[in-house]
Amino acid sequence: MSAKALEENILVLESLSFEAPKTKEFVAVLKNLSVDTKTLVVTDGLDEKVALSARNIPGVTVVEADGLNVLDVVSHNKLILTKSAVEKVEEVLA
Repeated sequence: MSAKALEENILVLESLSFEAPKTKEFVAVLKNLSVDTKTLVVTDGLDEKVALSARNIPGVTVVEADGLNVLDVVSHNKLILTKSAVEKVEEVLA
């Protein structure tokens, strides 16, 4: 993850949520963040609306912080994490 940080390929969001599962809204979020490459989205827990919104977008994978693994990190060009997911990852690594 430090290599991704050095390359400025990690984005941390205050939160990521949707009122209803809408792929179009998730695509709009990615566009606003200028993300157009393979992206790993890490949430602090299961957020079904986020997962359902992203599942039809090619190259986008959503995982929970508890399920984050090295293969997922290296196989994606960008990482998007929620602030609470970063805290959870830090707890696991400590």
